Amino acid sequence: MVNATEKYKALLQEATQLFDALLALYLPDKGAEQDFAARTVLDIQSKRTAMLERLARAEPVSTAMTATLIQVIGHYLDGHWDDYREIPTANPAKFARREQLHADLEALVNRVAQLQVEMKK
Repeated sequence: MVNATEKYKALLQEATQLFDALLALYLPDKGAEQDFAARTVLDIQSKRTAMLERLARAEPVSTAMTATLIQVIGHYLDGHWDDYREIPTANPAKFARREQLHADLEALVNRVAQLQVEMKK
């Protein structure tokens, strides 16, 4: 059976990969979208770094740690839910990719919440 710390670290790794994919989506932006993309990239890099820092910790997971992870990812999603207004609409593939990555992050938050429930039992 996988313990809570191992599950938590797997979720952190997945979050890092999703933030890497978001970085790949925003980094190449040029033109009018460049300022928006630069701000978004800084936010994504900050969240990604937070995931990596949590992964590097050797301490056992706690419900406080899972709550913080939910808040960090939730804050990102709340701040970027309307990115479609800034992403060039001429690129529907980019829009669809961002939508999928955000849905994947929401699903990850739900799995972290489920882990938190399991830990409280």
